[in-house]
Amino acid sequence: MSWTRLSRFGLALYFTEGTSLADWQNCGILSREVALYNRLADHFKMVRFITYGKGADTCIASGLPNIRVHCNTWRMPQRLRYPYLRYAAPIFWRHPTIVKSNQIRGAQLALGMARRFGFPFVARCGYLLSEELANERGVDSPQYSRALELERQVFSGADRVIVTTERMRAVIAEQYRVSHANIAVIPNFVDTGAFFPQERPPHKRIRIGFVGRLERQKNLSALIDATAGLDVELVFVGSGSLRDALASRAARLDVSLALPGNLPNYRLVETLLDCDIFVLPSHYEGHPKALMEAMALGIPCIGTNVTGIREVLTHGETGLLCEPTPAALRQSVGDMISSSELRRRLGEQAAKFVHISFSLDRCVELELGLHEELATLFGATTNSS
Repeated sequence: MSWTRLSRFGLALYFTEGTSLADWQNCGILSREVALYNRLADHFKMVRFITYGKGADTCIASGLPNIRVHCNTWRMPQRLRYPYLRYAAPIFWRHPTIVKSNQIRGAQLALGMARRFGFPFVARCGYLLSEELANERGVDSPQYSRALELERQVFSGADRVIVTTERMRAVIAEQYRVSHANIAVIPNFVDTGAFFPQERPPHKRIRIGFVGRLERQKNLSALIDATAGLDVELVFVGSGSLRDALASRAARLDVSLALPGNLPNYRLVETLLDCDIFVLPSHYEGHPKALMEAMALGIPCIGTNVTGIREVLTHGETGLLCEPTPAALRQSVGDMISSSELRRRLGEQAAKFVHISFSLDRCVELELGLHEELATLFGATTNSS
């Protein structure tokens, strides 16, 4: 399909507030996050990243020939950086631009810039900030109230909203009175060229993997408790404030636990392929990329029956769902350990599902379709004025 109108437009991605390319690199997700925009760059006049990084982002940007990076090279204080991003920097953009936010945090800056220059604005939302804060701080907290107001401003002000699940689409449409027609579901993608089923070495002890932040939301202490006394090894890839506490808990319960930290994509693939089972024991999720990547590799997966996970895993077909308690997790782990046939069947079906539903090619097509529609509307408006 041809996307001819986009060649007149630039695409400007405003990073999540406080986030830099260096953060992406340090978390091991740089290549994954940039992959979509490298593909989009083939169709836009220019793709720009507006980040909160400093000198390190300039170095990283040299390895991104298809993307122009605007970062805080002058080390401005935040009180000056925000006005610069909103008012001064865009003056140098000489062509129409579709402005896009990466998450809700920081989206108000992108919205303000788009409105000031008459550009279309796309609010991307990988998870609902209000739901996260309701879980973390409670619905009576001021943080939750501020998140609701921020979401209201951003979603009602956007020309289009991108969410990752149908459930999020329904929530935004109902709660903020946004037309369903203005909300597109574009799921998180998996690089199926890197994450595909491969031969995995057998182990004397079952190896159970996890990838993500080592924080309370992920409920990792329950997984450690669930495997106490079992002949298994745990591998938790990622970083977070609970690292030391989780290591101590595993040692106290005599559970074998490896904590390799954040890994780049190529090493993540190697580490996951060295696992027999993947478990995501979270209290809640948005649209979990790590789970989808494990599924794409054909690794049998267990997830808790909570928001975000049950939209990806189908119990008994593409994985096992259970309650987020040590007892329920232990039962599911035991079911997986006891049946190699179950592991094989769930792994195969999960890989097929992810490769059909969440490939990068499919998500690129959905993104281009949305941006072409906006470019058509914006072009018609400017031509008639």
